[in-house]
Amino acid sequence: MPGPSPSPDIVLILTDQWNPRVMGCYGDAAVCTPHLDQLAREGVRFDNAYASSPVCMPARCSLVSGQFPHRHGFWNNFTGLKFPADRVTLFHALREQGYTTAKIGKYHLFNLEAGEDHRDHRDYYDALGLDWAQELPTPYMGPYLRNEYTRFLAKRGMLQPYIDDIAERFVGGDHHVVRPSPLAPDEHIDGYVARQAERYIEACTREQPMFLCVSFPGPHTPFDAPRPYSDMYDPESMTLAPNVPTTTGQGHDHAHIRRMQANYFGKLTHLDDRVGALLQALNRRGNLANTLVLFAADHGEYLGSHGRHGKGDFHEESARIPLLMHWPERIRPHQTCAAPVSWLDLYATVLHAAGRDDHSTPSRESLLPLATSACEPMREAVFSEIGNRQGFNFMVRVGDHKWFLTNGMESLFHLSCDPYEQHNLAEEAGTSDLRLDMRERLLQFLMSDQENHAAGYLPLFQRMGLQVSGQEDAYAFLRSRFSRIHGLEP
Repeated sequence: MPGPSPSPDIVLILTDQWNPRVMGCYGDAAVCTPHLDQLAREGVRFDNAYASSPVCMPARCSLVSGQFPHRHGFWNNFTGLKFPADRVTLFHALREQGYTTAKIGKYHLFNLEAGEDHRDHRDYYDALGLDWAQELPTPYMGPYLRNEYTRFLAKRGMLQPYIDDIAERFVGGDHHVVRPSPLAPDEHIDGYVARQAERYIEACTREQPMFLCVSFPGPHTPFDAPRPYSDMYDPESMTLAPNVPTTTGQGHDHAHIRRMQANYFGKLTHLDDRVGALLQALNRRGNLANTLVLFAADHGEYLGSHGRHGKGDFHEESARIPLLMHWPERIRPHQTCAAPVSWLDLYATVLHAAGRDDHSTPSRESLLPLATSACEPMREAVFSEIGNRQGFNFMVRVGDHKWFLTNGMESLFHLSCDPYEQHNLAEEAGTSDLRLDMRERLLQFLMSDQENHAAGYLPLFQRMGLQVSGQEDAYAFLRSRFSRIHGLEP
């Protein structure tokens, strides 16, 4: 059997909507995440990582393009347009380094319409630069679409129970119904993604380095942890965050939020077990010591904090993300990093690990220097942004302070003193200089990270090679050049 490539294998494990506070290694002893906790102990945990955008589609477009929404233009979730394949540069760059490229799970670079089949878009996936592409639906989208997952459920006789369950959850328009999934763990979409990824790891060639992105749809709603995970946590024992009001904006009281949280914890533990199985598959591949494993989420989940559910704004529960790195040959164990880092840095980190020299720009930096040495933080500030019907909204995090602008309203928090963001300093006198500094940092960031197709412009004479010395010679030269273009001179 051929030996492993000297270049590292790279495995990027993504989750959707993972609250950054809810993981054992991040200080929550109530949730059971032993495999992720071990990954953190044996590598580095980033404590101040932020989404490039606190909503699915723009963040995922950023990951594959290396660009913020203000450059790639996809500011929020929407339908009707595919993210342009020529902007997806991550996989092509890895191929140029000799990597096999694969992605299994949620992509969300476009939204299919009802009745469409993912396999009918094979040309698009090929254009992304993927050797193996398997896009799978989120639980809510599954009944609308046809794909390998729905065919898998149909073969097991579980497609109709799955459809019935999702349909019932939609009744009344409240997708925060808490109920176990009718599916077994291996039938649940997160279990299916993991099993497909395990099979890919076992089958992938060892003659080339492997890049694999495993993108779980969970723990995003619905609250449908499969049994036995749905029964692991007692709602009555759930401790709510201090910024959860008596009733949320959707009318959920504390009792319901506790039920949501208990089911959500079950989904996290299920995902943790799946990560453990992936690590075992990588160990069987024989190259785990020289495998960079990155674990992250595209954004967080409010879980009732600030009276909200889901994501979409810049509070810590929504915009901050868990981020772990593990590479036994390069990264020392037992590290934590408090430096501000970005989801977009994953793009640069992957390419840096693969041997690319062009991985970093003003908007993204490789995390390897932070993870492998005691170097200074790469940047003072980290940014996030999202668009909505009212306009564009932005966040700046500098030191202990976080400032954001949402629909024209300013918020400013001192996170060390107020980690749950319950006291808005923007409303207080004496913070005008700090708020002005944050605005200036945002302006400088936006000015330094624009797409400029005219950057290499050359004047016409230089471009056409028409620069000559001497007025008489110039006339003769130009007359002859122009005449030849039109066939007027031999």
